[in-house]
Amino acid sequence: MSGPVSDELKDFLEGVTPQDETWWWLSFCDSSQSTGQHLLGVALVRGTCHADAVSRAWQLGCNPGGECMGHPVPIDMGDPPEAMRNKLVADKAEIERLTEEWTGDGCMTAGEAEVAGLL
Repeated sequence: MSGPVSDELKDFLEGVTPQDETWWWLSFCDSSQSTGQHLLGVALVRGTCHADAVSRAWQLGCNPGGECMGHPVPIDMGDPPEAMRNKLVADKAEIERLTEEWTGDGCMTAGEAEVAGLL
């Protein structure tokens, strides 16, 4: 599965080196689903920016579609374990564990986001 890459993004990425990439936490949801069913999953992928990470998720087959929000994983957290990389995690308990481990202090957990109506 692969998604479209705009000419602007291609121009931006020209000359980008691998060290310019970082890990991105991408959360996917479908707001047309009933409450409690919005969340489609989470993926941890590398990218140079949000758009690049979303495109990479399409290329890797871990972008289920829907709406996507994301942020870079803080560098001081290091690389995620191999088992978490480049795949869609759709199980809420696993997402909760990953959220606590990878998003850092002060960030909303998946459960809190759902209660707030964001998922």
